[in-house]
This record gives sequence, structure tokens and C-alpha cells, in this order.
Amino acid sequence: MLYQPYNCYLPTKQAQLLYLWDFLSIPHKPEKQLFNFILIVIGFKIDPNAMTITLPPNSKEDLVHFILDFILSPSC
Repeated sequence: MLYQPYNCYLPTKQAQLLYLWDFLSIPHKPEKQLFNFILIVIGFKIDPNAMTITLPPNSKEDLVHFILDFILSPSC
């Protein structure tokens, strides 16, 4: 369904929800209106159909480095 304020097509129920939010003056941003089979949210791959959340290898490496830096810092 075409959601006119963003000038893009969205799933019907999502567009209807946004029109309701517009009617109720609830603010929303286009970059937050994502839809796909798998979404990336703060580095996590979320698959709602499989009900899984995974962390890609590069994000795992970043997390390990951050934890090591935190543990090895003198103030901790």
C-alpha cells in the first residue's frame, strides 16, 4: 500500500498503523519503518518467522574486543 507521506509502498497493516498515528498526531520517522523477512537491529539479525536472533561474526568480534578492553582497563 502506498503511504503518501513517505511516498513509498509498505505492507498494508503497517501503512494503516502509520495513518492512524498521523490521525492521532503520534510522531514517527521513515527510517524506523523497516520491513523485511530479517531485520538488523543494533547489530543483531532478527528473524521473526524463525523466532531467532543472531549476532553476525564481525559484531561478535567487536563485542569480544569491547569486553576485553573493559576488563583490562585499570579503572575496572
